[in-house]
Amino acid sequence: MPCSVPISTLLSLARFHHWAYKLLLDGLQLCSEQDYYGHAGLVFRSIHGTLNHAHVADVTWYSRLYNQYRPDYEDMLSLWRHSDCYSTKDSKTNPWEGFVKDRSELAKQILQQTQDLVDFLSAFEEDAEIPALSFVTSAGIEFKDQDVGLILLNLFNHATYHRGQITAGVTNLGYPPIDGLDYIFFLRADEQ
Repeated sequence: MPCSVPISTLLSLARFHHWAYKLLLDGLQLCSEQDYYGHAGLVFRSIHGTLNHAHVADVTWYSRLYNQYRPDYEDMLSLWRHSDCYSTKDSKTNPWEGFVKDRSELAKQILQQTQDLVDFLSAFEEDAEIPALSFVTSAGIEFKDQDVGLILLNLFNHATYHRGQITAGVTNLGYPPIDGLDYIFFLRADEQ
């Protein structure tokens, strides 16, 4: 199955993905260590846990796209299998918080990974065919000949969803809103 989404659309969304993370990470600089690592009422407990979850999801898909798997790939997949991968209001920790433990290292990895995707898509001509993708999920289910365009749309949507959760958590902690992360704002900024 060929890619059903135009390369130019995927590239624009990849650039947005990188841009939105940069804005989010810049806005998170205001958060104290305690608030950043503490329980923020999020499904992955903390801002850090939620960023790690989104990052691991991105890295998992990028590994499949590039067919290059990190040495810790199986450890990443195992995070989805933890019985306590979702937090409760009483959770003291969350497995996602431990993937990349350092806040600045996580930010660096996120920005590098999102830029790598921009670079990957930039290498394709508009009419190029991105081959379909076959892979095995974290639950061990095999998928064959999956449309890479639809996979990337899901990846971008997933990250947008979690960036929204994080911005809500930041606001609930009493910090100023991290605003302007919408795709339309990216497009307007990109035109200038």
